[in-house]
Amino acid sequence: MLSGFYAIVRFLHSSALVAVYAMALVVAVHVVMRYVFRAPLGFGEELAIVLMIVVIFAAMPELFVRGHHLRIDVVADRLPPKFRHWAELFVTTVALLFLIFFTGYATRLTITMYSRDIHYRLMDVVPQWPQYVLAASALALVSVFVFIYLLKLLKRGKVHMTEAQGEE
Repeated sequence: MLSGFYAIVRFLHSSALVAVYAMALVVAVHVVMRYVFRAPLGFGEELAIVLMIVVIFAAMPELFVRGHHLRIDVVADRLPPKFRHWAELFVTTVALLFLIFFTGYATRLTITMYSRDIHYRLMDVVPQWPQYVLAASALALVSVFVFIYLLKLLKRGKVHMTEAQGEE
């Protein structure tokens, strides 16, 4: 079952790589057109912003799966192992709740953008809703992985408790 999720993660990661190269190309062309030819692309900056959003949300699930997401362990590293486990459970639960909230929020924004047919200011032919679909999908995917991680933490906690009681 999870192999399908991992295939989506790999596809999103590849999409993020393509978007990084496309963003670099758009910015380079925009700079050359602006400073060499004095005729900047009318949509260059806006397209670069859209591509940056694609990069961020398309790379997010891969970063979480690989464990390369931002994590600050200054306080947790100083806690005793038993408290560290409970702190990890608490932080993971709070993170999951935030992810669920933001997934719902991004989904509502997607529906609003799609139903009102909202387009970018300079690029009137490009609708905004696809980037919101990507954001909602990436947040939902990360929510699934955080939930799985939370279940593993809960299982690990039960193992530690039974070992402390002398049971296997």
